[in-house]
Amino acid sequence: MSLRIRGALLVAAVLAVVLGIGGWVLYRNVNDLTYYLLKNKAATIVQQVFIVREWVGSHGGVYVKKGENRYVLTVPAFVTKELTRYSSGIKYRLFSSHPINPENAPDALEKRALESFARGKKEFFTLVKRDRKRFVVYVTPLMATPKCLPCHPGAKVGSLLGGLGVTFSAEKELSTMSHYALGLGVGGVSALLVTLFMVVFLLDREVVGKVREVERGFARISQGDLDVRLHLKGAQEFVSLSRGFNHMVTRLYEQEKAQERMTERLQLEKAKFQRLFEGAMEGIVFLDKEGKIRDLNPEGMRLLGCEEKERVVGLDFFKDICSCGELFLRLTSEGEVRETEVPLKRVSGGEVVVDMYWFSVGDLHCLWGYWGMIRDVSEEKSLERQLIKAQRMEAIGVLAGGIAHDFNNILSGVLGFVELCLDEVPKGSQVHERLTMCMEALKRGSGLTRQLLDFARAREDQMRLLDLNLLVKELSKILRETLPKMIEVEVSLDPQLKFIMADPSQIHQALLNLCINARDAMPQGGRLLLKTENVTLEKENPELGLAPGRYVVLTVSDTGCGMDQETVKHIFEPFFTTKKERGTGLGLAITYSIVKGHGGAIEVESQEGMGTTFRIYLPSMEVREEEEATVPHTLMKGKGKILVVDDEPMVRDSVAAMLAKLGFEPVKASSGEEALEIYRREGREIVAVLLDLYMPGIGGVKALEELMKMEPKPKVIISSGYKDKDLEEALREMGALAYLNKPYGHKELSDILRRIVGG
Repeated sequence: MSLRIRGALLVAAVLAVVLGIGGWVLYRNVNDLTYYLLKNKAATIVQQVFIVREWVGSHGGVYVKKGENRYVLTVPAFVTKELTRYSSGIKYRLFSSHPINPENAPDALEKRALESFARGKKEFFTLVKRDRKRFVVYVTPLMATPKCLPCHPGAKVGSLLGGLGVTFSAEKELSTMSHYALGLGVGGVSALLVTLFMVVFLLDREVVGKVREVERGFARISQGDLDVRLHLKGAQEFVSLSRGFNHMVTRLYEQEKAQERMTERLQLEKAKFQRLFEGAMEGIVFLDKEGKIRDLNPEGMRLLGCEEKERVVGLDFFKDICSCGELFLRLTSEGEVRETEVPLKRVSGGEVVVDMYWFSVGDLHCLWGYWGMIRDVSEEKSLERQLIKAQRMEAIGVLAGGIAHDFNNILSGVLGFVELCLDEVPKGSQVHERLTMCMEALKRGSGLTRQLLDFARAREDQMRLLDLNLLVKELSKILRETLPKMIEVEVSLDPQLKFIMADPSQIHQALLNLCINARDAMPQGGRLLLKTENVTLEKENPELGLAPGRYVVLTVSDTGCGMDQETVKHIFEPFFTTKKERGTGLGLAITYSIVKGHGGAIEVESQEGMGTTFRIYLPSMEVREEEEATVPHTLMKGKGKILVVDDEPMVRDSVAAMLAKLGFEPVKASSGEEALEIYRREGREIVAVLLDLYMPGIGGVKALEELMKMEPKPKVIISSGYKDKDLEEALREMGALAYLNKPYGHKELSDILRRIVGG
């Protein structure tokens, strides 16, 4: 129902109430006015009778003609009765409270009047209906006066004698008043209808129209138009309504913009979370309050071994996946739990070792579930084991370096004495032959120490022209002595093999790694082939990444278990190994790096059960061959004192003997402190100092530092079983002139002294 109709109905209802009340008031007023007029008319008539009655009484009565010559004296009561005859439409009635004449006895209505007079009323007025007509009955009391006493003996002045009543028709007056009331009613209704119309008109103009405008404004708001504004004029209430409406729309606009910004931020945060969730490198799993999986990211699916999320959603994580119910009990009681190295059963089969962190999510009133972050540590644990092995190998290398250093000291002393003995024993004798065999063994031992130093990486890495055949020969000797006897080592060397530019220690390491792999591939024995050859590539080889040119090819072939093609694809990856607990996965990766660093390539052929073949391609070098006249080596003849500083007595004695043979006077010192004391005392006579680095006490480095502070400055030659480039450069900066590696013989000692001392 519209506001206009409701307003009209409301105004009509108000007007109906007003008309009802007004009609009732009008009816009462008109009725009272009619009663008042009728009562006044009756009272006036009665008053006129009383005037006549009193006049008659005051004259002692009047004479009334009863005949031609007859007059009768009449009393006031008789005169009153006679008036009825001469009153048109008015009936007089005189009655007595103590009638003597029955005609004067009161009727029922007159008795009511007498009763009211007895109660002190001064008049009695009522309307009665007779023969469908309404009549006025008005009665006034008749009180005894002194003039009445003669006619009413026994009465007292002021006593009630009776009453005088008048009766006349009220139709004319009532009809007149009815018409008057109807006229007033019609006029009032007309005025009220006009008022209703004006009110409805003003309501429609001043209220409904503005309400309609407000309604249209709200309709536009409901359609999403927040640019609508109201400018209502008129009453202050409408102005306030406009201001309130506009303020509300402004607030709605601001709230909508704020909501849009909040929605954008939420969408951005959701996108960020989704990207983090989907791209996380750790598995993220959400569990419900019962511990069942509800969601997980791709990494979590990979860890659990499933391609479809539906396969694991609904599973009880701590029963079906983890099999660790006490963790869930801890999580529910503590709200957070961390656990390391937990095995998880994968849906696709097998297990994966993970570290887990779980925490509850919710608010103060409700627990939503649990978030978990799962990190795969299987490879990490494998790398850790491999690192431990690598560290163990490094420790073994350090130990090997130390052993090689001590072994070099021993070899230095023995080699020196054997050379001295060879010079003193006639050639061709049995002793000479035996000493020659000892010399060969010493050289072989020296080669072994070089291999140990190469393994320990204690020697300087250097690129030089290298005859690969010699390196293979040396390595084959070591392999025959170290490999199990059921493995046959076969060597096939190209006598015309070209030189290569390489670091011997690195090539040795790469070749050794391949041989160790071959050994592990033949636990029951087999054949290991080492082969060298020259190869020319006429065109570019894209598979090996080699340009056309000449190459030296080193082949390492075994008859072991071989590998499948999938394994061959991964053998050069760091930490990839098929040896489980025995391998580090670094050997072939290092070999590959060494070969690539030398500008070469490595090729693999393998078949399960048929063995494996590695071919290493290294660029060859063109070396110009020059015939050199064979000039026999001659030892120098020197003079002067040479200070020999070494903590090993055998080394000191053998070096002293070689120096004496070269013509020098050896002076021996067993420590750095002793060497400094000797040099302070005999420094001007000492032409050179042979100084060992590793000695008890202050050691060789500190002794060198102190010697360089003395005058004259000595010519120091460092003698050590290690060859460390960085250390050698540091010692040269401190003042050392040369670096002599142990073990050494007469020739090496003579050459370096000829260069340092001269002669």
